[in-house]
Amino acid sequence: MSPHRLATIRRYKVSNDVLILILENMDPDTLYLTCKVFRRVYVLTMEFLPLRYKYELAVTGMKSGVISNRGPPFPARFNLLLSYRTDWPTINWGHEQRAQLSLQGNFDITDGFIHFVAPHGVELMELPSCRTGKPPSQTRHVRIPTAPRVECAALDSAQTLIVTGHVLASPNQIDVLLKIRDMWTFNKHKESASDHYSFVASSVPGAMLSSIRVVICGDKLLAHLEYGGTSSRTEQLLINWKTLHAARLVKQDILFLDQDHILAVEKINDMPSLFIYNVKNVQQPVPKRQFQLPDAWKNSAITFHKNDAPRTDPPRSSTALFYSDPARRVLMLSARPSAHSKPVNWMIFPERLLASPWLRGANVAWNDWCQYVIVRNTASTHLVGSPAIVGSRILYLDQDPSGTKMRINTINFAPHSDAAETSQAMWDFVGKYTPLVPTEAKREISAVGRDGTRLHDIRATEDNIVLLYENNHGHMPIKILTFGAPSGSSSPR
Repeated sequence: MSPHRLATIRRYKVSNDVLILILENMDPDTLYLTCKVFRRVYVLTMEFLPLRYKYELAVTGMKSGVISNRGPPFPARFNLLLSYRTDWPTINWGHEQRAQLSLQGNFDITDGFIHFVAPHGVELMELPSCRTGKPPSQTRHVRIPTAPRVECAALDSAQTLIVTGHVLASPNQIDVLLKIRDMWTFNKHKESASDHYSFVASSVPGAMLSSIRVVICGDKLLAHLEYGGTSSRTEQLLINWKTLHAARLVKQDILFLDQDHILAVEKINDMPSLFIYNVKNVQQPVPKRQFQLPDAWKNSAITFHKNDAPRTDPPRSSTALFYSDPARRVLMLSARPSAHSKPVNWMIFPERLLASPWLRGANVAWNDWCQYVIVRNTASTHLVGSPAIVGSRILYLDQDPSGTKMRINTINFAPHSDAAETSQAMWDFVGKYTPLVPTEAKREISAVGRDGTRLHDIRATEDNIVLLYENNHGHMPIKILTFGAPSGSSSPR
């Protein structure tokens, strides 16, 4: 009988060795989805460590760093990844460290470094990270003396760049000096045309510069200026720190998408919108797209929240064993109905949505893209400080109405969650097509430190939660909670 007349179909089983070779060429997400469909692939993946590692990367929304013979043994890399996967969702840290900062001004965390204004200038404290081979015992602490008085500092460790902001006294105007320096030597940065950039912030009589903040993204700086006094307002100055070309931007708030694109909040005919600008040439920003915001936010103050995860894959020279997938970053903005209103709305959506092929046209109506977002209701939450965002994870502090108890809360948007472990009552709106599925957890902590100062804010990185306590006579206690560190090195409290 000829083969095509056989009543049954003959199937040739692929050997495990060949199947492993096929699966090893899959990216983490494809491997994960294949495991969901084929039981045999799942069993094989769980038994073969390199495939299991790739599977766990997909589940946690991570990407693998460069694997080399000089790195740690593969089982150690896998066990560390597994620790991150299990400990972050339960807010279970492995190491705890206390420090007291002599704080005289701006405080922030960038690229795994705490940087703050001290009485003598600026201090840099490296945070521990087992992913990058920086255990707590091997972190660096650098003091940079500089004058005049420093108002703020910004950092980009990948470019070894530090920018310090100084306000200069002048009889009839406010002058600002930005020093553009190498973060290790504090000499002129090798890629900048000068070691400083100065500008007149305001020549309006009675104007008072209440705060200055600088953000770095690639070859761009954004100086955020807030004025008080009789002419209260906000201004942004966009600067190419390599060429020193600059332009003033009057927007409600601005966020870098990458070094050549910014996202700005603007009002057109009293209606708020998000605008994407191409700023490759900082002196000629080009509007590219507009995303309308809900009518209910018409009179709200709308601000962005900075995501502290990397925007791009790190260079091949990076020592990171794994890192948050830049494609998984979430973008969050707050809408506050009035200046004195405590409840705010948090709108959250994938950052890559702004370049989505499903949203067409230069002007996207709110009804056309609202189904991809979710909106958080904070009216019943007693928030403390500001939320911190890292990759696809949001952290915030809240307290009970009496103020005696405080909690660390996390909202994690894992890429392959099947169901949300959250209270639906906390969400005002969940878009029909949103890929974001929230999983929430909380952990109660003491609201008061050992010295009696009260916990008032939180920061986070891929490896750490940093708790900030009240500034007491120029000294601010902090507590650094590190994930992935071997348990037992310090007792969490």
